[in-house]
Amino acid sequence: MKEFRFLVFVIILIEVGIFACGLRVVYNRHTYRTMFIQLEREQQTYHSLIDELNRAKVELASLEQPSNIVSSAKFQGLAPVNNNEVVIIHPTPSLKNPSSNGSAGAKPTKGAAVP
Repeated sequence: MKEFRFLVFVIILIEVGIFACGLRVVYNRHTYRTMFIQLEREQQTYHSLIDELNRAKVELASLEQPSNIVSSAKFQGLAPVNNNEVVIIHPTPSLKNPSSNGSAGAKPTKGAAVP
């Protein structure tokens, strides 16, 4: 009789262990699936950011060309440049060049408005 009770106890213990292992497998699969979905989302975000970076590099390279600056300004609705209002600022004369007239940097060009 004792042997029978011992065998029933061992069988119940094995069944509980198998049930716990089954629950753990289901939980792990759920966790892995959730992580996989999150990884896919992060990869999509990464690829979209890489695409945006490449577009920004192309746009920056195209904006560095002077002809594109004017067309971009017109596209954004900025006023066209009036040559009578343009002021060219010359760099400050250096100490190595004593032949400069000693003016302090800004020289308006002919016909330009003084700020």
